[in-house]
Amino acid sequence: KYTGHDNNRDFYMFTQKGHKLVAKQLYEEWFPEIVFDMHQKGSGQTACRIFVPPFADPVNPTIHPLVIRQQELIGGYMSTDLTSNGYPWVEDHSHFTLWWHGGLRTSVAFHNMIAILTEVASANLASPVPPREKIDKNHTTTKTVDYPVKWKGDRPWRLADIVEQDRLAVFAVLKAAARNKDMILRNFYIMNKDAIEKGKTEKPFAYVMTADQHDIGAFVYLLEVMLMQDTDFHIATKPFTAGAKQYPANSIILYLAQPARPNI
Repeated sequence: KYTGHDNNRDFYMFTQKGHKLVAKQLYEEWFPEIVFDMHQKGSGQTACRIFVPPFADPVNPTIHPLVIRQQELIGGYMSTDLTSNGYPWVEDHSHFTLWWHGGLRTSVAFHNMIAILTEVASANLASPVPPREKIDKNHTTTKTVDYPVKWKGDRPWRLADIVEQDRLAVFAVLKAAARNKDMILRNFYIMNKDAIEKGKTEKPFAYVMTADQHDIGAFVYLLEVMLMQDTDFHIATKPFTAGAKQYPANSIILYLAQPARPNI
C-alpha cells in the first residue's frame, strides 16, 4: 500500500525499484519479442476459467498490426493446447483491451513486443472453491467463437487447476515461439523499421520541450522515464526556430523516427 497503487499500474511511470529493473531488461538489455504476463482474476461466478489473447475490440491503432496478428497466433496455440488437455473453458476477445498503458501486459505492445496476458480463475488462496449452483447468470449458454465451452461449476476449483492451466499456457507460448522463430524475429525487425519510417513521413515529426517548466523536478523525471522506455532525445546546443516558433538552447528535441514511436 505504500506505493499508492497496485504494483501492476506502474509500467508507464516506473516509480518502484523493481519495475525499473524490469524496464532495464525490457528496453535496454534484452528487447524480448514476446512478453508473457500471468495473472489471476478472482474466483467469481464466471464460466470462464482462463482468458488468453487476442484482446477485446476495438484494437488500439497506435499498436502495430503485426503485434495484433501474432497475439492471435500465440493465443491460438494456448487455447488449443488448453482445450486438448482437459481445460476447454477458455475465453478470448473479451474484457481485456490494448488501450491501458499502465500495465506490463499492454505497455510492451507499444514497443512492438508481442504482449501476452493470461487471467486464471482463482481458488480460495490454496484452498479449493466448492462447486457453484449458479455460474455467470448474465452469460448466455450460447457457444461463441471467443468462448466455445463454458464451465458448469460442477466440481471444486483447485490450486492444482490454476497451476496446470498456467503450465499448459507457458508451454504453448514456448511451442509457438520455437515453431515460428524466424517469422517472429523478422516481424520484430519489420515493426521497428516501420516505426522509424513513420516518424520520418507522418506527423508528428518531433516534440520540443523547454526547461521553463513550473515543476522542473517533474520535467526531469519525465525525461528519466522516457530514457527507461527506450526513447532517445536530443539537446539543442543553440537557439533554433521550428514551426515559426523560437526555442532556446538546451531545449529537448524528441524525434519520432525511432523504434519506440508508438510508446511516445
